[in-house]
Amino acid sequence: TFWSKGGSQTIGNEGGNSAEHIISFPAKDGYFHWSGAVMMLFIESNATGCQVKWTMVDKNHNDTWFTWEGGDAIPGVLDNQWHHFVLRYDAATSNANLFIDGVKNAITRNWAGHGDLNLDAGFIREARVGKGPKDSGSNDWQSGSLQRGLDQLRLYGAALNDAEIQKLFSDKK
Repeated sequence: TFWSKGGSQTIGNEGGNSAEHIISFPAKDGYFHWSGAVMMLFIESNATGCQVKWTMVDKNHNDTWFTWEGGDAIPGVLDNQWHHFVLRYDAATSNANLFIDGVKNAITRNWAGHGDLNLDAGFIREARVGKGPKDSGSNDWQSGSLQRGLDQLRLYGAALNDAEIQKLFSDKK
């Protein structure tokens, strides 16, 4: 979960529209996944709103993207007001849900029977808050930095239920 506040355009390192990373877990050398990451979460803006993109790579190098983009982009959250975002992955159903300000988005994403994430913590080099997994290429979307407000970033070891997520929002936590 995290709170974010920013304007209508996500801004890359050189000022143009690009990805703004909330958090990433860059992989150690030798991981052999094209992204260079074990997990990353970022937002981008488009004409319809905020695109949310979350990718994970398991220990077998299987990956998935949970995205809310294109026609599924979230309108009204890039308005210079604080908004609460929650991304939840439920291993029992292999479903990912996005909540904005305590409300579950109608679009559910699924990792086709994957179950537990099985991320390989041994390949994680570090956790980066507000920075993408890549170091090179100042305007590469994978090296993008967060250009907006971020508060109360939290990771949980289990999927929160809907009521717990709504309480986080209503209690402003």
